[in-house]
Parts: sequence; C-alpha cells; structure tokens
Amino acid sequence: MDHRRTHRPGTPNRPRRAGCALTAVASLSIWGGAPSLAAAQSLPVAPPAAAPVAQADAVSVWDANEIEVVSVVQKVERPRRSAGEVSLSRKEVSGVAGTFGDPVRVIENLPGASRAPGGAGGALIIRGGNPADSAVLLDGIPIPFLYHFGGLTSVVNSEFLSAVNYLPGGFGAQYGRATAGVAEIESAALSCDQVRASGSVDPLDAEAFVCLPVGRWRLAAAARRSYLDAFLPALLRATAKDGESPTIVTPAYSDYQLKAERIWDRQRLELFGFGVRDGLDVSRASSAEEADMSLATTFAFHRLQLRHFYYGDRFTLESAVVPGLLHAITADKSEDLSTTHNARGDIYSVQWRETATIGLARALTLRGGLDHVLTHFEFAALDPLGNLARRYPTPLVMDARTQSPWKQRSTFAEQAYWTELVWKATEDLTLTPGLRAANLAIATAERFVLEPRLAARWQPTAGTTLTAAGGVYRKLPDLFSGVLLEGFGQPNLDAERALQSVVGVEQRLGPFESKLESFYVRRDRLPSPTDEVELRGGKAAPVLFRSDGRGRSYGLELLLRLPAEEGRRFSGWVAYTLSRSYRTDRSGLASGGTEFMATDPTTPRKGNLAAQSYEALSPYDQTHNVTAVGRWDLPWNTSLGFRFQLVTGNPTTPLHQGDAYYDADSDRYEVRPGSVASGSGRLPTFHRLDLRFDKHWQWKHWRLTAYLELVNAYNRRPVESFGYDYRYRTRTELKGLPLLPLLGVKGEL
Repeated sequence: MDHRRTHRPGTPNRPRRAGCALTAVASLSIWGGAPSLAAAQSLPVAPPAAAPVAQADAVSVWDANEIEVVSVVQKVERPRRSAGEVSLSRKEVSGVAGTFGDPVRVIENLPGASRAPGGAGGALIIRGGNPADSAVLLDGIPIPFLYHFGGLTSVVNSEFLSAVNYLPGGFGAQYGRATAGVAEIESAALSCDQVRASGSVDPLDAEAFVCLPVGRWRLAAAARRSYLDAFLPALLRATAKDGESPTIVTPAYSDYQLKAERIWDRQRLELFGFGVRDGLDVSRASSAEEADMSLATTFAFHRLQLRHFYYGDRFTLESAVVPGLLHAITADKSEDLSTTHNARGDIYSVQWRETATIGLARALTLRGGLDHVLTHFEFAALDPLGNLARRYPTPLVMDARTQSPWKQRSTFAEQAYWTELVWKATEDLTLTPGLRAANLAIATAERFVLEPRLAARWQPTAGTTLTAAGGVYRKLPDLFSGVLLEGFGQPNLDAERALQSVVGVEQRLGPFESKLESFYVRRDRLPSPTDEVELRGGKAAPVLFRSDGRGRSYGLELLLRLPAEEGRRFSGWVAYTLSRSYRTDRSGLASGGTEFMATDPTTPRKGNLAAQSYEALSPYDQTHNVTAVGRWDLPWNTSLGFRFQLVTGNPTTPLHQGDAYYDADSDRYEVRPGSVASGSGRLPTFHRLDLRFDKHWQWKHWRLTAYLELVNAYNRRPVESFGYDYRYRTRTELKGLPLLPLLGVKGEL
C-alpha cells in the first residue's frame, strides 16, 4: 500500500486500528478511500464522506477510533463502518460482467436485491418491497431514479462517484421516507492537480469527462448522449415482414454534470449541478390487422447541490441546500380508435439538510441533523381514469374514448429531525440508539411520525463479528401513485409503516470474507382498494382506499467473497438470498386486463373486489436468488470477467386457467373473479451468463481500454411475462433479450 499520512492539526497521531461499525446495515462502498459519514469514538468528530481537509487530493479515511487523512497514491482500503458492509475496489467493480462497467449497477448483484422484471433492471426492489418503498439518494438528497431506461447505465458519470452505499434494511435514523431499503450515491471530491480527461464510446452511448484546476478552485464537467434513436427505427423497419406494419421504438437518453469546489483551512465549498433526460417514442401505422398508435414519454430531472463543510476538532457540520425540478409527460393517441390521452407532472422542490457530529466523551459521539423539503407540484391529465376515481357509482370498466380532464396543484413542506448516540460500551461492543421525528406531508395530507431505531455490533474475536439492528420506518404513499390526492385518491390515509429486524454474523475464513444475515420485515397501514361507499355532505361517494393493507417479508442472505488484493489474480463473490414476501388486501382473486396490482395504486381499480382481505404472494417475491461474480487478471494487461444469475420467477396469475366470459356491456371477455387465485403461478426460472473481456494499453500520459461484453452469453431468452388472446384461452410467452454483444473503448488522459 503506497500512501503517505498527513497529520491533521488538533488531532492525536495514533496508529490506525480496524474500524468498529456503528449501525447494523449492509452497505456497498464501491472503492476505498471514500468513506461514508460515521461516528468517531476516541476523536469525537470526523469529516463526512469524501471530504478532504488538509489538501485537495486527500480523502478522509476514518473509523470508530480515530481520523486519518490519507493522500492516495494507490487505492487505500477503507475500514468497515457498518454491519454487513462490503467494500469493493474500483478494479472489482469495473470488471463485473453484465453491468457495462457501470459501478452503480453492482447493487443488482448483492444479497437482498431482487432482479427487476422486464430484463433491463433499474427498479430498486429490496427484500420483497415495492420499488416506491426504497429511497434513491445522491449525497442524502432524493433523486427519482439511478438508471437510464430501467438499467442501461447510471445517471451520473462514474468519475463523480466516491461510493455507492447499499442498505437493504436496519439503517440508521439519518435516513427517512423509506420502509424497504436505501441506495445512496456519494459524490467524490475532485482530484485534478492538472488537467484530467476521459471519453468512451460503445454501441449504446458516448460520454466525455474533463477536470482542471483554476486558481484555488477545481472544476469538472461531464456529458453523455445515447444514439439508439439514430439506428434502431431503421433497423426495425428493415427487419419487418412484407406487408407488416412494424412498431417503431425510438429511445433516447442524456445526462450532464457540472461541479466546482474549493477547500481552505477547515472548510470546503461544493457546487454540483446535474440533470437527466429520458425520452421514448413508440409508433405504429394503421394496417388491416392492427390499429395505428402513437406514444411519447419524456422524463427529466435537474438538481443543483450547494454544500458547505466545516471540520472542527470536536465538531463537524455539513450544510446543504438543493433546489430541483422533476418533469414528466406522456401522451398517446390513435386515429383509428379516436382516442387521445395525455398526462403531465412538474414537481419543484428545495431540500435543506444539516448534519452535525459532536464528541461528548471518549466513548460517546452524538450525531444529528435536520432534513426539510419544500415541494410544489402541478399535475394535469386528460385520461379515462377519472371515471374510476371521481364518479359514483364506480363503473366496472372504462371506455378508452372517454376523456376526463383532471388538474391539481399544491405546495407543502415536510420537516424531519434525527439524532443518534454512538456509545462504545466496551472495546468490542458498540451500541447506536437513534430517533427520527418527522412531519410527513403530501398535498393536504400531513402525518407526524416517530421512528425509533437501535443497532449493535459485537466483535468477540478478531475474525468474528455479530450484528443486530431493528427499528420503525414510516413513509407516505408515493406522490406519483396519486392515492393521497383529492379527487383521485383518499387524502385521509395513514403513513405506511414497516417494522424491521436484522441479525447477522460476519466471519473471516482464510482469504475469504463471509456474511450471513437474517431479516424480518412486517408492513402495515398500506393503501388497500375497497368498493365501499360513504356519505359526504349528504351525497354518496366511493371509498377508494383504506389503510388496512398488510405485508411481510423474511429470509436469509449469504455473501462469500474473495476480495481483490495485490498479487491475487482472481477475485469475486457469491451472493445468495432465500426469501418470501406476502401482501394482504382485498384485491380481486382473478381478473382480465384491468387487474388491480396491490403494489401499484395507479393501476385502474376493478369493481369486483374480494369481500375480505386475503394474503397472497407479493408480485416481487423471488424465493431463490443466486449471483456469482468473478474476474481473472490475465497476462498482457487483459482480464476476463463473468456473472451468472439464477432467480426464481416472479408470481403471476394464470388467467387462461380461469373462467372466461363475455361481458356485453364492455364488449370484451373477462375472467370471473374467484375462478383462479391471484399469484398462483410463476414465471419460469431465470438464469443467464454474462462475460466480459478487457484489454488495456498504457502510454506515458494516457491510457486506452477496450472491452467486449457478451450479455446472455448462451442466448437463452428469459420469459418476462405472459400475453393472452382476447378470450383468455391461450397464453403466449413474452421473452426478453437474446445474446447481446457490446464492444466499447475508453481513453483516459
């Protein structure tokens, strides 16, 4: 390990010992030398994540015993700070097959992370929870999604990343508005004493990055643009059969990042602006067999982070103010069917965060802060959903030609305060009680909640660590679900609640690191559909939802890892999750095309619901999930990586086994409720092998890397869902991607 130490003024200069983790969570730190915020024990304060103190090219590496400022020449492994943590080097991350070299996508290969339906990935499904139940953060600030188009690549250039923390459960009080898990990207301090630049090209997109010093400031910029829209429509037209009217899909995505930072004495100032735009157009011309159609969607967001850090001897403070904009629009029409529908949403927000660390005594550290958000949204739609949501009696079906305009706007504020006390009870035992108090709000709905949490970590021997964590986690239903909006949903719903418990053991087995963790999550107060009616102002009105839905998830997670080390040619890991996830509500036991998915309140509600709640498998249940990842360093600056996945298929309702009948009122076939149980079938088991080959060339001032990636190397197209004929008598398989070869190059200056 080649590095030099810089003694920080006002701190004792003691040898560094192995870090003692403070909260029982599982996190993925993508590369060493960029720690997340934790608490110090002997020194009461420490800088937050990736925050250099003495000089611009230093990163803070610290644990529960001391602070150490390291000027990195080669990668310095960061000490562990939390139960179940996995620290992966940049080398390990960049070689994972099937991720296109994107470090953020490694989350999909860790215990507790489910495979997203559809094959592309992107949805954050953690321990059987709804993706809307997990938080996606950048430096503690929520962002709408991590990936372009559901998993192609992450929305932030990897040069701006210092760590990606994956917390599947049991996380501390600093995280809120999530009842499942958390994925947090930590931005990196800029490292460019001289001009640095890189660029890459592959079949999906091209990107560029540059960083340079300007006086006492360091400036960096990056941009990426896809070009699928340049050739995919022509390819689809060329491969269409004679006389066929092909469906033309035109996707396009782009992102940008701009960052400026300055460091002086005990302070650091950072301005980080970034944005994302994803667009998708789907069209089909009219033909004898099919009606014409046109669908266009755009999803974009922009953020400007203004952050200031202060580092004292016994006190640190991180302040952040982040204005942002989220824009979403979708429109579809058909001339043959005389239909036109559209929806638009704009959300403006300003988030204010303060995070402080105070040293009370040698064995006591107090952490706390505030997390406030001011939000204004404007929604407008021209859509048939208004029939179901706003009229009584609620019809069993909807007419696609009906156009019900719906508009709503609102401004509201959320406040949250949190605190944690890190108590090093003995040399080997650390306890971290915490409490989060929040006033959650969406539009006119407000709920005050308390979320107590507790974590413990005990290291009885040098190679063995026992961990435990538990707590209460609360959130309101997702804003985009609409269930809390007046005129569309039910504003008086309660805040959803999850009670989480985690117990684990970490064991060193020679050169291997292993972790076994069990978890149990009990969910309640979830929105559940009803067909009830109540009197409001002397008029009958439907009760669309009640907060009496429930759920539960439990399982075991195993991780066995051989870390990358100097002189070791092979590294990799095996992750296995055994779990079950259930949902209890009044969803219909069977239905046709208007089935209500319990975890998606935006889906049209069917009039026939079960009289009482019943328990069924969650749509995100995956009993077995195995992932094996490996990488060999070969001669001549080459490497070979692989990833193999084996996943139980998600639950599905076999509608072709139900009792189908013709409904004259709607002029279509339906499946009689109760004739087949919802979720009683499964998709076929998924398995896939991805391969990656890298070759590096190194010159005096620059480096070139070329890679070939084979996604789905043995060309087994997975079944992602089922389609049915109009009478629900036959079922067809809708399959995912075939063998996909990708060749890319990257140059670095």
